Amino acid sequence: MDCSIEPQRALGSPLQSCDIDVLITDLTAVHCVRYHFTNHESTNIEAVFTLPLPSDAAFIRLTAAFAGQEWALQISATDTAQQRYDRAVSDGHSAVLFRRVDEGLYTLAIGNIGAGETVAFTLEFARALELQDRAARFRLPLALRPRYGEWHLEPPDTPLHSVTANYPVRASVRIEGLLATTAVSCVSHRTRVTATDGALLLHTVDAALDRDLVVGFDLGATPLAPQWQAWVEGDRVASELLWSLPAPTARGNEPLHLVTLLDCSGSMQGAAIAGCRQAMIAIANALDDRMTVQFVCFGSEVRPLLEKPLPAVPATRQALRSLAMQLNADMGGTELAAALDAALKDLESLHDDAANQAILLVTDGAIDPSSLVRATTRAKRRGVRVFVVAVGESAAVEALAPFSTSTDGRLESVTPGEDIADAVMRQFSRIRQRRPALLEVEFPPGAEQVGETSHTYLGDTVRIRAWLPSAEAAYRLHLRESPDASALTYQGSVISRANTPYLRALWGQALVNAARGDKAKTSLALDYGLITQYTAGILVKERGEGAFAALPGVRRVSHMHVPSALSVSMCAIPAFMRRLPNDLLCPVFEEAECPPAEIQSDEDAAALQAELAELIQQVEAALQPKLSNLRPLQDWLRACLIADELPTTTGAQAYVSEAMLDALATASPSFARESRAQSDQWLWELLVVLFEEMADELPVELQQRLGDWIARRDIDVDNTRHLATYLAGEDCSGDSE
Repeated sequence: MDCSIEPQRALGSPLQSCDIDVLITDLTAVHCVRYHFTNHESTNIEAVFTLPLPSDAAFIRLTAAFAGQEWALQISATDTAQQRYDRAVSDGHSAVLFRRVDEGLYTLAIGNIGAGETVAFTLEFARALELQDRAARFRLPLALRPRYGEWHLEPPDTPLHSVTANYPVRASVRIEGLLATTAVSCVSHRTRVTATDGALLLHTVDAALDRDLVVGFDLGATPLAPQWQAWVEGDRVASELLWSLPAPTARGNEPLHLVTLLDCSGSMQGAAIAGCRQAMIAIANALDDRMTVQFVCFGSEVRPLLEKPLPAVPATRQALRSLAMQLNADMGGTELAAALDAALKDLESLHDDAANQAILLVTDGAIDPSSLVRATTRAKRRGVRVFVVAVGESAAVEALAPFSTSTDGRLESVTPGEDIADAVMRQFSRIRQRRPALLEVEFPPGAEQVGETSHTYLGDTVRIRAWLPSAEAAYRLHLRESPDASALTYQGSVISRANTPYLRALWGQALVNAARGDKAKTSLALDYGLITQYTAGILVKERGEGAFAALPGVRRVSHMHVPSALSVSMCAIPAFMRRLPNDLLCPVFEEAECPPAEIQSDEDAAALQAELAELIQQVEAALQPKLSNLRPLQDWLRACLIADELPTTTGAQAYVSEAMLDALATASPSFARESRAQSDQWLWELLVVLFEEMADELPVELQQRLGDWIARRDIDVDNTRHLATYLAGEDCSGDSE
């Protein structure tokens, strides 16, 4: 902040932990997120933390507690709040400022936290759950990943990351109403689930701020008839219609020109690129002869898989199935603008503007919104719809969602553990529909709709809001799949209910979104106490004169790396460890009088096996008696090296002995038995230690393979340090987790 001295690197982050409580009632979630800060330094500090939140969050209440005493933040115009904050901090008072800095990004600044003091900052907000194809999805953004390209933010607001950052999270989700009887799964975290009083309770186990919290609900055959609810809002009656549209009854039969863009950057390693392979095969199987198709891989460059868009005849479909198995996440960065430009050029080359034209994008790219401006204009001008499957926590949903929606497309998010192919096929179903469903609402006389009816595809859910003359009203809904199709008509009565803080917040957010002009939006945000691009939250806690002798030192809170964030692309691997593009075989011996031999026979493989066996014996001798029964695992690793196959922890599980597990549990608290069901990460820590022990003595080509493998994996630095210390024969029991 302007009133503070230059940032310095603190010994430890002031952010300590996070508590999350969520109440899901039907298809609305109310969140209470509390961040705990402590100043462990001897002087006053200012903690600055840029955090992600849902872009459609409707804020209910913001509070800050100093030494256990809680105060509510006031909502005021952003410039006014910033000035009050700067003045308070420079005058020696404590202050809290919370403001929006970008779509889905907010900055929290807590000025003048005294030495040894604690502060708790609490956010309460509501939002509607996503509902698509009979499945509801709850997602709370908690993690940020380094963005490909620059953040267009002021330096204090630009997110930082650190491999040493570690913030534990306690999260509890209570599910009531419609979703309490559905099949529930948490794909992001290990959880404990209990049922009580007709509700479901989910509690996370061993969680941290390194990933988003994602819970899925399978509604199955649960009926979802149109619901229109009304409540008193001031001197008027507010209402919301929730309508889950039926699935399409017939497949589109118009010609389709489809270009699918697959992100093959280094960050898509592992399950993401495997999901892309399955998605590509699923699309190939769903194509027919009337369609024209192109697949494009992109990273630091753009690589079409077909010479040009081709008719999806059987030969093309078979070629695509074969090409799918060759996809690899080895293309460096995420140049999405160039990929979109190539896709639009492919569609333009067909000279068929009357056809159904679409782009299907699968990416985890944390891209900048400005890179999408040109593609948005071109796509809208040519009538090209863009559908997006955003993979993982790093995907810039706040930029990709408006981009897709502006072209009449849709965005779906998937998290590691969810099926990318399923999301892709849901998008393919929307693409086949040619256009959003045609909805018509017969409002009661005197009603006033708030905002426009969003373009929604069959199988999705629409929310429509309106002011009503009375809570006692009836409605009629008309739905057409196409302009010339007959209408399906639904009718019913409005259901009255009591107003609640979360209903008021959601209603206020809808009014702000529908308002025209900055002045009107600001006025509504102030009336409803919302944080928007025009308003911010401010709290000043006055201190006695002379409480602080100097301005606070700025401590910018670094984010944890998300599990895949430490994976790097080929371009980040040191040159001496890179494998050349056409180099498929490895030399048997590095120091040979003649050029190194290549593995072209069983004898060559046997010679390499013998050399590796000797090296592994040396490693085993060095590690004993700390670890025992390593031989089966080492034999398996050696086989992977020779075959140039990427070892997986799934395959390694069969070769891990109980003695090894006991040693791992002793090496680090995070290897405790109860953590193993949550993740196989602990096994990778062991493999990395073994690899690094072997690396210096291996032939250059095998060093390249090991470097490539290690660079691709998600390595927990603390765990590796614990294990390395233990294997060195030193005591690590005093180390904190």
